[in-house]
Amino acid sequence: MIATENRPAAVLPASDSRGGVTATITPRPTGRTRTTSARANVVPTPSTEATTFVTSNMLDGAWDDDRYGNLLAVLATLGGDVIGLQEAKEWDKHDFARVCETAEALGMQALFAPSASHECHLVLLYRAEALSLKKWTPDAACRKFHHTLQRAEFAIRATGEDVTVLHTHLDPFSGDGRKKEASWLTEYAKHDTSGVLLGDLNTIGADDPEPNWDLFPPRLHSRHRLVLPDGRFGPADRRAIRSLTAAGFVDPFTHLGLGPVPTVGHFDPREPDEHRSDHILVSPGLTDRLLGCAVVNTPQAKRGSDHLMVVTQIAHRAPATPESVNP
Repeated sequence: MIATENRPAAVLPASDSRGGVTATITPRPTGRTRTTSARANVVPTPSTEATTFVTSNMLDGAWDDDRYGNLLAVLATLGGDVIGLQEAKEWDKHDFARVCETAEALGMQALFAPSASHECHLVLLYRAEALSLKKWTPDAACRKFHHTLQRAEFAIRATGEDVTVLHTHLDPFSGDGRKKEASWLTEYAKHDTSGVLLGDLNTIGADDPEPNWDLFPPRLHSRHRLVLPDGRFGPADRRAIRSLTAAGFVDPFTHLGLGPVPTVGHFDPREPDEHRSDHILVSPGLTDRLLGCAVVNTPQAKRGSDHLMVVTQIAHRAPATPESVNP
């Protein structure tokens, strides 16, 4: 199924093929590397007793056939039940042909959300045999985001439990903008609901090490750093991510003791600082069911985009057992 803001859903054939997209690549040299737990690079094994979430920034739509092929091949190996794709530029062209192609190749259903800026559209893919779509909106923030906020409410078929997925791409240019956008998200950090926030949040983690600003081009500092009263730059602008964690959202990498794992800095030698930009955060009630998380840093993934994919797996809640009835 592909659904858009102005277009009814239509059923697409789901392909079982996973072997049709391959590519040979050569990894690029990277800049500074931070030490992280080896477990943070071990992708969780797909399971029928858990839901696997993935986020991936496609870098300008991945219209280069080699990059698109690499990204699709990696996604096909992850067994994602919910996959959020950012920067799906021009994927609405030709009657959403690229959206349909991607959904069919992965055997998933697609929800398209147009961006308010730069055609950096969002596509949310979900596996229909694992999840039932109950509600969906392509713009849950009333056009207040630099891009958009996509919200989908699913029921997990195996247990009947509900999960709300928030998919977004926060403001890339302004810390003030990200802070305002985060205020639309904090209400979903409830203890009594199951919520997952995923996407390119354009910020390091709440307590990640300070980036090496000498490795950032001066023209990009205003995007990532606080501006002091005298106009000079201060430390990393963490207001958005810290407001999310203060509200209750949990960072699986921190919760599981895996440390911050970089998702950018590997692709463009002009921007070599390795740090986090892409996140999957969960509501407090899901923390005891976190099974694992990882950043996919294989050579193929590194060749596909300037952002690495993030994967998080959450165990299903045990299905309710009917009470016995006495004769």
